[in-house]
Amino acid sequence: MRVLYVIDSLIGGGAEHSLAHMAPGYRDLGIELHVAFLKSRWNVAEALVEAGATLHPVALDGSRATQLVGLVRLIRALEPDVVHTTLWEADQLGRIAAFICRRPLVSTFANSSYSVAQLDNPAVNRHKLRVAQAVDAVTARLVDRFHAVSAPVARDMSARLRVSSDRIDVVPRARRRDVLGESTAARRDAVRATLRIGESTPVVLAIARHEYQKGLDVLVDAAAVAAAELPTLVVLIAGREGRETAALREHIASAGVEERVRLLGARTDVPDLIVAADVVAVPSRVEGLPGAVLEAMALNRPVVASDIPMVREAIGEHAAALVPLDDVPAFAAALVSALRGSATVAQQVADARRRFDDRFTPDAVVRALVAIYERAATRRRAAST
Repeated sequence: MRVLYVIDSLIGGGAEHSLAHMAPGYRDLGIELHVAFLKSRWNVAEALVEAGATLHPVALDGSRATQLVGLVRLIRALEPDVVHTTLWEADQLGRIAAFICRRPLVSTFANSSYSVAQLDNPAVNRHKLRVAQAVDAVTARLVDRFHAVSAPVARDMSARLRVSSDRIDVVPRARRRDVLGESTAARRDAVRATLRIGESTPVVLAIARHEYQKGLDVLVDAAAVAAAELPTLVVLIAGREGRETAALREHIASAGVEERVRLLGARTDVPDLIVAADVVAVPSRVEGLPGAVLEAMALNRPVVASDIPMVREAIGEHAAALVPLDDVPAFAAALVSALRGSATVAQQVADARRRFDDRFTPDAVVRALVAIYERAATRRRAAST
């Protein structure tokens, strides 16, 4: 089977990291993986090439018309058995190109898009978001099968794009434990040394770009509250800048936590940061299937997170401290409890690790995706007869 995977960019976000972790699984199953991307961001390119994928930059950062023409030419040259698109730009252009070329088409619902959390974001133009939703709904009619990263995302996107639920298959994201490495004391100490953080300093890590839906403002406020009980607390935020960067910096200053909350920017060493941390915080208002949670589970780190359906589906109801959405005092209390440690926290970590090993390994995920590809091809053949 030859698969053309079309994605916005190769920057190190959740969808891109997931693809890089799954690429060896495609190779191991004898699948020829080609990856087309539209923007000049390269963070996971090396990992994809090492896994045997062939990369195809398509009119990088060019106009949508130019990129559409480039995708059509690429599909005609490769003649893939299936085209798989993910993220908004790639979805729209990839869907149209696959339709023009009459190739079986799969699209991923990677997030619960067009949500109330996005509409409430003061940095988002509501009119543009609704136009994007309308365009997405129209091009969705061209798709043979949909892949959703979680059941809550499948339900949300089925309703918002008016896609029949029987056209959507739920398959989670995956992470490779051999890529993440092991959580050892030596690794923890070495990473902390590079960050100039003491061995006994309580450290909370969030992995998120600077966007309203990631809830980083809640984490900043919770850090200010938690510092009353843990005066040496350090909070690390790893993630690229976004629409909320300026507001986030102002929020950190107004909360008086400039000395304890560090914005690390985009990082390529996230697994190392997780090992160096004592707790992984996920204060998100909306997610798809949070990669930060999966990586914390694999690396034996306790999780404190917003109690939203996507997080609950990833880690379960009892393997993390799940806090009501936007509840700063409760989030602070959960951070303090997790940092102090207990038999309950240790049991949560062990349960989370077992759940990761059972559900989120790449081999199982890739096999499930291949089954979706086969269903898409079958549907396309049936439609053409």
